Amino acid sequence: MQWTGSNNRANTTKGKCNPRLLTHVYRGMKIFAGSMRMIIPMTLAYAALPGTNFAYGQASHAADTTFIAPHSLTNNATVYLGQFGRSVQIHSRTNHNEAATTRLSPNSSAFIGASGQYKKLFLYLEASVPGTHKVSPRETPVRGYGIFLSHFKQKWGVTGFAFYNNGLLMRNEPAMRSASMMNYGSRGDITMITAGAHIYRFFNPAKFSYPAAAAAAVQQKRSAGSWALMLTPSARWLSSNMGLISEQAAAFHFTGYQQPIEKVNLFGLQIKPGYVHNFIVGKEGLFIAPMVFAGAGADWHVLRTIEMETSSLNLNTGFRGKLVMGYNGPRWFATIDMLVDVSHAYVYNSRVSNRYSEASVNLGLRF
Repeated sequence: MQWTGSNNRANTTKGKCNPRLLTHVYRGMKIFAGSMRMIIPMTLAYAALPGTNFAYGQASHAADTTFIAPHSLTNNATVYLGQFGRSVQIHSRTNHNEAATTRLSPNSSAFIGASGQYKKLFLYLEASVPGTHKVSPRETPVRGYGIFLSHFKQKWGVTGFAFYNNGLLMRNEPAMRSASMMNYGSRGDITMITAGAHIYRFFNPAKFSYPAAAAAAVQQKRSAGSWALMLTPSARWLSSNMGLISEQAAAFHFTGYQQPIEKVNLFGLQIKPGYVHNFIVGKEGLFIAPMVFAGAGADWHVLRTIEMETSSLNLNTGFRGKLVMGYNGPRWFATIDMLVDVSHAYVYNSRVSNRYSEASVNLGLRF
């Protein structure tokens, strides 16, 4: 079986809110493949979100003020530009030929936007950068939606995420590409749903501020770091009534049955120890903050073909790396953010890899 086609992304301690995280919340809500994409203003009243805090907050009273201090100006406006990418890759563990690998992805693009905060009122505008989609939205039915929500305190935090994809792009083999069949073909038969959370625990909250390192929301006066632990429960549903991989490659995947794989569900838990450090450069507000997490866990998988269904435990591994650098000043801030998140599930003869990456440039003014 061959498929063809035409060229067819917060943290807080108790205190005031900062729109950098809410920017990421709204960014996650955008339509990834957006033929219907447009610049959409979105206003949120913080008081309308009882019990939930989406933003980076000010330093806690328990913090060592020789290391951490709040900014005196609590309102700000931010503009940003970036690019994100997400993919699912199904590799054979017995046949490393490129033809045995299935590469699927949403129709991602570059984004540009602005956010503003005044007291408890937040305003956001964002749009795709024209001409940056993998495939023109007019030439593919692939669509996707997602959301990120986060809540952080001094010692711990949680970021929840959910994605729904109605169709995915499949990367064509180099030998199949031509003027009429470009890098990607549309797989409208595939549905993918992903949901989960990253739960963080920080072990040096008195001297290290994650909101300062991740979003320049708090002032980190002196270099400091913290060991951390990330716990990631997740659930992933991937299905297709035509089969997720081709009949030619089926013998090299999963249980080796040469039948279309209609469903791969993974319900997992992953534990990733890590370390985060905020290096303060001089006394002018410059900083570099690398963050690294790596670990392993287990999934309960469910596989279904036309004739049978199997389930069992499998190993998973994961890595998350982020680098934020820039200027964190009393009047304005500017950062460059880079993120890579990769997880692998080892299911019989296959390795199912989920990859997410993002890079952005952010410029903000406090008032």
